[in-house]
Amino acid sequence: MMALTAMDKLLFWLGIGAAQKGAGSKEVNPSRHWVVSLVVGILIAVLIAAGAFVLLVSQRGGYRADAGTRFAWTV
Repeated sequence: MMALTAMDKLLFWLGIGAAQKGAGSKEVNPSRHWVVSLVVGILIAVLIAAGAFVLLVSQRGGYRADAGTRFAWTV
C-alpha cells in the first residue's frame, strides 16, 4: 500500500477545488456567529462525555441503595 505524500494531498485538494469551481459553486458566507458554533460544539462534547460516563457506570453495576452510605458504588 502506498503512503500518501504531501504532494498527493495537495493534488487531491486542488482537484476538489477545481471540481467545485467547474460545477459553478458559490462561495459560502457564514450564516452564524463563531461563538454560537463554539457553544454548540462544547454542549455536544459535554453530552457525549455524560453519555459515556453513564454507560461506564452502568457497566460497573451502578448505585447500590442498600449499602448504608450515600455514595456507595459497587465494584
